[in-house]
Amino acid sequence: MTSNIQFTTSTTDITPLERVGAHSHIHGLGLNDLLEALPEGNLVGQPTARRAMGLVLKMIQEGQLGGRAVLLAGPPSTGKTALAMGLSQELGEAVPFVHLSASQVFSRDLSKTEALTQAVRRAMGVQIVEETEVLEGEVVEIQIDSFADKGKAGKLTLCTTDMETIYDLGSKMLEMLRTEKVSAGDVIRIDKGTGQIRKLGRSFTRSRDYDAVSSTTKFVPTPEGELQKRQTITHTVSLHEIDVINSRQQGFLALFAGDTGEIRQEIRDQIDAKVTEWKEEGRATLVPGVLFLDEVHMLDMECFSFLNRALESEWAPFVVMATNRGLSKIRGTDYTSAHGIPVDLLDRLMIISTQPYSVQELRQILQVRCTEEQVEMTPTALELLTRIASETALRYAMHLITVSQLQAERKKRSVVELEDVELCYQLYYDVKRSTKLLMEYQNQFLFNELSVEQEEETKMMDVEESNRLSLTTHRASSTVQKINQRHHRQTREEALFVCFFTFATDRKKTQTTNERLFVVLVSFIMKFSASAVATALIFGATSSFAFTPIANSLQSRSAVVVNSSSFTPSSQNNNKMPIRAPPALQMSYTVGIVGATGAVGKEIKDCLEKRNFPVSQLRIFGSARSAGTTVQTEKYGSVTVELFDRAAARECDVVFLAVSGDFALEHAKALVEGDDGCVVIDNSSAFRYEKDIPLVVPEINGAETKKCKLIANPNCTTAIGLMAIWPLHQLYGLKKIIMSTYQASSGAGQEGMDELQQGTQKWLQGDKVENKIFAHPLPFNVIPQIDKFMDNGYTKEEMKVAWESRKICSLPDDFPVSCSAVRIPTIRAHSEVIIVETEKPVNVEEARRVLAESPGVKLVDDPSQLQYPMPLTATGQYDIEVGRIRKSLIFGDYGLEFFVCGDQLLRGAALNAVLVAEEMANNGSLKAKAKA
Repeated sequence: MTSNIQFTTSTTDITPLERVGAHSHIHGLGLNDLLEALPEGNLVGQPTARRAMGLVLKMIQEGQLGGRAVLLAGPPSTGKTALAMGLSQELGEAVPFVHLSASQVFSRDLSKTEALTQAVRRAMGVQIVEETEVLEGEVVEIQIDSFADKGKAGKLTLCTTDMETIYDLGSKMLEMLRTEKVSAGDVIRIDKGTGQIRKLGRSFTRSRDYDAVSSTTKFVPTPEGELQKRQTITHTVSLHEIDVINSRQQGFLALFAGDTGEIRQEIRDQIDAKVTEWKEEGRATLVPGVLFLDEVHMLDMECFSFLNRALESEWAPFVVMATNRGLSKIRGTDYTSAHGIPVDLLDRLMIISTQPYSVQELRQILQVRCTEEQVEMTPTALELLTRIASETALRYAMHLITVSQLQAERKKRSVVELEDVELCYQLYYDVKRSTKLLMEYQNQFLFNELSVEQEEETKMMDVEESNRLSLTTHRASSTVQKINQRHHRQTREEALFVCFFTFATDRKKTQTTNERLFVVLVSFIMKFSASAVATALIFGATSSFAFTPIANSLQSRSAVVVNSSSFTPSSQNNNKMPIRAPPALQMSYTVGIVGATGAVGKEIKDCLEKRNFPVSQLRIFGSARSAGTTVQTEKYGSVTVELFDRAAARECDVVFLAVSGDFALEHAKALVEGDDGCVVIDNSSAFRYEKDIPLVVPEINGAETKKCKLIANPNCTTAIGLMAIWPLHQLYGLKKIIMSTYQASSGAGQEGMDELQQGTQKWLQGDKVENKIFAHPLPFNVIPQIDKFMDNGYTKEEMKVAWESRKICSLPDDFPVSCSAVRIPTIRAHSEVIIVETEKPVNVEEARRVLAESPGVKLVDDPSQLQYPMPLTATGQYDIEVGRIRKSLIFGDYGLEFFVCGDQLLRGAALNAVLVAEEMANNGSLKAKAKA
């Protein structure tokens, strides 16, 4: 019996465990073509050191730097290992990179020189070239014939652009096809000698088979010419691997046997001679790699002497060393030298210095780590973590990220808040506080080795601190007593603030002094007004970590009736969140998605999962073509696509429509009809301009969701722009909005992205570029037309921005809004230049602050460091980016100009739809139906 191949019944998907390492966020050195450090990227700071490593990279790639060495020298936590990892990523997998900590040399059964020799030879690669016969083509069809006595056999039809052939397959080949998950439309390569099958990608001819494909899916052209070809294959192995294979009886299996032991020098000499012979015959090429020696100051004189000799060999790799030592003794000797390295070896090294990070760079590093560890953190929590990093250590602050997230999860929150970081700071000590604890309780520990002189010195320090506290307390008393007399120019609250600021900025006080001082000040503050107490609470909660429990105590003891949460930093600044927190409700909902295989529908599904929307059941509806297929999800398992049925969809609590406007017009109102109808959030333009149907951006007009069960999602361009416009309207009042939008090809759907990618490839090959989706060819071009032209000369897309902005912001129908929409050759994320005229005079710094604190907005505005919004950095982000904020030259003090970028599939569509559902869940508009 012949049938299409099916493999799903006997396989089990296993999700791999992805661990986040200390440097897993490093993907390169972050340099442009001129070897200048890029301001945005996963490698932060150290621009000079990165540029120096960029030059090293170029020389390694050009083969000019083999057998030389670089020393990365700098204080702890200044990115030395990160630079080495960046170099490794830039070199790629073809170039060997060996990471060895110097302390490992002394912790193995091998001799020190043997351990270093093996490391050196692991860093030397050999590219061996072989020729083999392969079959390469596009899979047309796979047929399986099942026989009761002979098992399974089958036929495989392969084609190129010139020919097509059918091959008979045995059970082993069928099993290999199943293992590689090969299906019709895949381009594969079969090694005739070994039978090994490799999937090269999907054929471009099948790129439109699905509405949406994974971002990892690779499309390749159908092979040309004959199916059977002779192909040159290159294998890269290290000299050490060849050493092991030839020094053990089990051959290459010795590579899996663990510790290989010492290898005789005679074997290495024979291998070197053989590799030299292969080089002369053109069968092999030597590839000098990189040996990274961390903690190089831990080596001794014998190891340094070995490295001196090894660097002179023609078989030597490029060596990168790292140290955080200054002037120190060379291990095993009484000689002092720079970095603990002998002078004769230092002479061979190119030394690259790393500098301590600035506060801004620390903040950026912590933000990158939060993204890598998939942790969402409020700006106030991030600011506190940055302060901890600057006052303690960067590594310590990075350790607090994950534990703070666990603490937030324990409180049923998806976003880490300031109180989570504060608690973890109190639970886990940094080095300074741990040392102080040891000094205070030294006599209670076993084996206390603090000398009598050191104990006396500690006691003297305590006496000096006590005297200092007495003097400071006297000054505090004098200052507070004068507060009642200061009725001119300064209120009592202002005087208190000055008093607090004077004491809190005194860098010579210890944390214990701060606590005692705060208690003294509180005793005076309690005599004054409620506003004075409020001032004390606000400043006390923000000026020192140790003040928080004291401020809480003051709140409970105070006779003033206030809402205590309004005085804590986490509440005061919590308006600024990357996104809203998901609804903290006990109930969960049956959620339906219509069009989940399209670009927007797929993002809606992902947002529901990532934001932990309370879903009891996920139902996906589709057309007859997709019904019966399955959609894989991380949280809800495998979901079978149902054929859309109006009655079945009404069983859901909320339905997201990610389909055409015609479909929405036909079904949306019927779905919400009656008391048993469901909530519908429509992503099309079908209902945006109907007066009685809310058009909602939750951060602006979320209250509108209480009026109707049918909610319209705005145009993506409008939603992105209003996220930045609305806070400024609230602050200054707007008179005019002028907008120019630069929209990515994905605004036209998957077909638009395909046309750009395929057209770009044809343009680069010199072929004619065709256009079906856009008015003109888009590659290397811009098109000042999106949607059809209207009678007033504007396009419909441009008028959408005007109509929707007025409706969402409750502006008059004649409010001046002008937009120009341009299609540009980028894949994802729209960009907008916005100019506003205001009713009140503007202040640029105030505008920056307000935007930075606004929910869903990320301020990226430091032109001196080349930091501004870009589609490249906005893609995949929930927040929009806003920058280039400046006073308008046209409107003067009554105008602002700025640049905005946002992911239109998220902020402009899917994320906004999910936020609407969360808003409705929080305000009670979305209710879970009783289950039968």
